Amino acid sequence: GDDLKVLCFFSPDCEHCKETGRKLGKINNLPDVRIVFADESSDLIPEFYKFTGLKAEHKVISLEEFAERFFIQHDVPGVLLIEKGHPIHLFDGTEGNTYNDSLFRELINLKETK
Repeated sequence: GDDLKVLCFFSPDCEHCKETGRKLGKINNLPDVRIVFADESSDLIPEFYKFTGLKAEHKVISLEEFAERFFIQHDVPGVLLIEKGHPIHLFDGTEGNTYNDSLFRELINLKETK
């Protein structure tokens, strides 16, 4: 339903971000996605969309603001699942908490069927 949203924190030139975006782009019942890009290499954003096939609105914010909101505790790629305004699950970085396609699909399907 409309209760679910996905907020992504990506750098347009980050390989892991592109791969994560591409995986998200392949999900049929994907909730509404918003992407926040840091303003470094924002000229690569069109290429990012082409590569990932994602249909998403995006916002470009300064690196400082991006760092403040996200980088202090986390690392890109960041994928935050939000239900009715409450964060449900955050995937971030490329280590243990990195984006996991099957877990993400499971989460959105569980929420969708409620």
